[in-house]
Amino acid sequence: MVDQSRVTSGFDVEFLMSEEFIRYFLLCSMETGSIPWWSESTGVDENGAPYHSATITHPPAELQQRRLYPVHPDFAGNEHPFQNIVSTVYSQQQDEFKVTILPDNGSSADILLRVFPSVIDLLAQPPRVLSENLLPADLHIGFDVVFDTRQDGLLSNIGVQLQLVDVSGPLIDAAVALGLSKAKILKDMKEQIDRRVPFAVSGGGSLQRIATQKFLGDEDRPNAIGVSTDGTITRSGSNPNPITFSRATPGTRIGARGDALAMPGSDRESMWSPWSCVQRMRSASVTSSGRRGGGDSRRGLSARYGSTYTVVPAPFSMKLA
Repeated sequence: MVDQSRVTSGFDVEFLMSEEFIRYFLLCSMETGSIPWWSESTGVDENGAPYHSATITHPPAELQQRRLYPVHPDFAGNEHPFQNIVSTVYSQQQDEFKVTILPDNGSSADILLRVFPSVIDLLAQPPRVLSENLLPADLHIGFDVVFDTRQDGLLSNIGVQLQLVDVSGPLIDAAVALGLSKAKILKDMKEQIDRRVPFAVSGGGSLQRIATQKFLGDEDRPNAIGVSTDGTITRSGSNPNPITFSRATPGTRIGARGDALAMPGSDRESMWSPWSCVQRMRSASVTSSGRRGGGDSRRGLSARYGSTYTVVPAPFSMKLA
C-alpha cells in the first residue's frame, strides 16, 4: 500500500513511462499503422540535381519474438514494398529504436530515438541501395501529450504529438557529404515522423485534467516521463461518475479516487509495459476469491447493475529497476 500522506499531487492517477515503455509505445504505433514503416522523398539537392529516395525503418528483431498475437497473413512478407532491393525487414542492431529521454534545456525535443534505416536511390536504374540498416540516425523528437477540449470542459481524443525537431548521427553526416542539406533531410523525415498517435490513457473516454513531468537522474530508478490524470473516465459523455475503470495502457489499469495502490492490472504479463508503474485509486473493497486466489471486489458503477468488478493483485514493487 502507498502511504496516503505522500500522495499530494491532487491528481487521481499517476504513472511513469520509462524509456523502455516509450520504445514499445512507438513500436506498437508502427504495428498498428499509426507510424509508417517507410517513406519516399523527391526534390532537388543543393547542387540542383533531382533525387527520388526511399527510407525504410526497421523495427528490432525482438519484436517478432515478443509479439503476443498472430501477424495478419497479408502483412507478413509485405512489411515494406522494397524487399526485392532491401531484404532486411527487422534489424539486428543492438541499439535499434533505443529511446533516451532528454532534459528540458530549451529545446522542444523530449526524446532521442536511434534508428538504423535503409536508404534507396530510386532515381538510379536499377535502384541503388545507399545504406542498408548500417549507419545510425538520431531523431530528436518532441513527445507531447495533447487532447481536445469538449464543450463541457472535459478532455477527449487524447494522443501523443510526435514532432521531429532535429536529426543527427553518421547517416545524416553521410547524406550531407553526398550533397543533401540537413534542412532538406529534416523536412523530408518530418513527413514520416510528425503525427498525432492515439494514447489510450483514458480508454477512449474523457478526463478532467492531464499533465506530464520528466523524472531524470535518479540512481535508483530509470528515467521516465510521468503522466498525471484527474477526473473520472467516461465513454458516453454523461456526467462523470466517481468510480469507473478503464485500461490505461496494455498491462495496466486505472480507476478513480480512494486509496492508492500500485498493482498490475492484467492476468498476464504484458510486453508493452515492462517498466511502467501505475498508482491505482481504489474504492472500498470486500474480500473475494478468483481463479488465481484471493482478491478484492470493487463495488463501482457495475455494482449498481447487479455485478462487481474483481481485481486479483499480483506481487509488485513501487521501485522501478
